[in-house]
Amino acid sequence: TVRLAGPHDAVAAAEAQISSLGPVAVRRVAVDTEQQLILIGRGGATISALQEETACSLEVKKAPANTLIIAGRVADADRAEAMVHEILETQRRVEVTLKFDSEQKGTLFGKGGATIQRIQQESRASLDIGRGAAVCSIKISGPAACVDKARAALVELLHLDAECT
Repeated sequence: TVRLAGPHDAVAAAEAQISSLGPVAVRRVAVDTEQQLILIGRGGATISALQEETACSLEVKKAPANTLIIAGRVADADRAEAMVHEILETQRRVEVTLKFDSEQKGTLFGKGGATIQRIQQESRASLDIGRGAAVCSIKISGPAACVDKARAALVELLHLDAECT
């Protein structure tokens, strides 16, 4: 409910402006602590961009509520909610382990570690190489989109079977 107060002309103008917005929706999305950080983004950049792009108000309620509240015109709120779910899906943290022959370590690391560093920088995923005698493993972790990018680069570099990794 909105309560307006003031001179009659101002109240009438405010009522007309509010009516022109059309139906308004409020959506609530349950978000855990990791998802809250993803949605807020560095310095609030992600949530600010979402608000600007969708013309909705987004508010993160931390524990114990752990809820994202989206408010805006119905179509805008629907679009904002879809964008939130897409961001959470692509930015959720995942972990994948690839196995490779120990003879490929030189190819993986490159001169002075340049190759592995380049893959980490370009993908923004974390790479942790496990040591083994005949078979080694590399654990890739980070947001899903970053892990997918690093995995693809490693499969191509090490000529791994993409289906079996």
